[in-house]
Amino acid sequence: MDNPTINLDLDSMPEESAMYVLTNKIKLYGACCILYKNLLEGFAKNLGSDLYIIPSSVHEVLLLPNNMEYDKEYLSELVKEVNSSDLSTEDILSDHVYYYSRKDDAITY
Repeated sequence: MDNPTINLDLDSMPEESAMYVLTNKIKLYGACCILYKNLLEGFAKNLGSDLYIIPSSVHEVLLLPNNMEYDKEYLSELVKEVNSSDLSTEDILSDHVYYYSRKDDAITY
């Protein structure tokens, strides 16, 4: 199984635009990287924040640090809208936004 590709260049990215793409080296079916042991834990620890996980497709997920005021319902509506208008059915992973808690080391929705 390919290791996930994450570029942690945190210093060069303004906090207000921080959004990270999580996928694998070949960028196919890379959304499964959220299941890699300790990956989300380490990433969230480096950021110092819990994470919103946005399922952009079966090929990738977007990670947003929870250091700003995101409205989870609004994010979920965006995901549903993109899924219905921009993705083919076989590329849709989920209509739900997920949340990774560092304290619980768990993903919920």
